Amino acid sequence: MQMVDTLARRGREVLAAIDALWKRKGYGPSVREIGAEVGMESTNTVHRWLVILDEAGYILRGMKGDHRAPRLTEKGRAEVATQGSAQRARERAPP
Repeated sequence: MQMVDTLARRGREVLAAIDALWKRKGYGPSVREIGAEVGMESTNTVHRWLVILDEAGYILRGMKGDHRAPRLTEKGRAEVATQGSAQRARERAPP
């Protein structure tokens, strides 16, 4: 069961990184940029996460005109928004 939680956490981190990098730069991030954002040194690991997220419907990759840039789908944006709401609630909670 703990393995599932770890996988979900890393997937959410990659989604949040893609969203943040798009907002910060105005164009899609590279695999290396995503890895740097989430602390993954291996581009192969980042690529594997992109495949997982693509297959699960959270991102789209290889879109016409922009081959390297993963984009969040509606499902991916909803996940990032949910994650952000949960983070803000934790920050407001009394110690």
